[in-house]
Amino acid sequence: MSLSESSLPTMPLSGHLAELRRRILVSGLAWLAASVAAWPLVPDVVSFLASQVGRLVFVTPAEAFVSMVKIAAILGLIAASPIILVEAWLFVLPGLFPNERRLVYRLAPVVILLFVLGILFSWFVMLPFMLTFFLGFETERIHATITISRFLSFLIGVTLPFGLVFQLPLITYTLTRVGAVSARFWGQMRRYVILLAFIIAAILTPPDPVSQTLLAIPLLLLYEVGAWVARMAERRRRRPALLPEEVEP
Repeated sequence: MSLSESSLPTMPLSGHLAELRRRILVSGLAWLAASVAAWPLVPDVVSFLASQVGRLVFVTPAEAFVSMVKIAAILGLIAASPIILVEAWLFVLPGLFPNERRLVYRLAPVVILLFVLGILFSWFVMLPFMLTFFLGFETERIHATITISRFLSFLIGVTLPFGLVFQLPLITYTLTRVGAVSARFWGQMRRYVILLAFIIAAILTPPDPVSQTLLAIPLLLLYEVGAWVARMAERRRRRPALLPEEVEP
């Protein structure tokens, strides 16, 4: 056993479970408090959402209230996310080696940044285009009557997948950087990725061809970016091995 392994603190399973329960409790209370604090903002959010489609309705007695609670929960989750992330980090921190901690410190900001960029891209680019396309089918005899719960589900189904798929370049970079796969592998898998992109889009988006295509195309573009980043990662990984040969005796 190495010194770094022996220096890691040990804790029985009951201690880990107690620690996990405490972290979850703190995170849950922070989420609940943030959601309650965000409740006064919900009417403004509903008004903003309604302005995107003209009008929102509800068809069951509890639908409007439940949807407003969901909105408050989403706002609370966003506001409490720093506390939740810190609690998660403090839980896993004792079990990580120093090099693993440094890796997390480097990658965590990139993960958050890519997730936020994906959400912003979907909100400001894809969502307006999709709403314009779908609502363009409204005619004198066909009127759009959109319920608040369905529209909220539509928003989540459009924005959240983009936050996830924007992690693709980081995934390809990390796998190539640690030597799990080669940069050539990503180029060889391109034909399969095209099919997989549309399958993933069909799973993550609302069940219509337009939404699936609008997610599949950015996914393919991100894959190409990831393949390029992987080539950079492979050159960087091989560079230290070349340095000793380049040093003059």
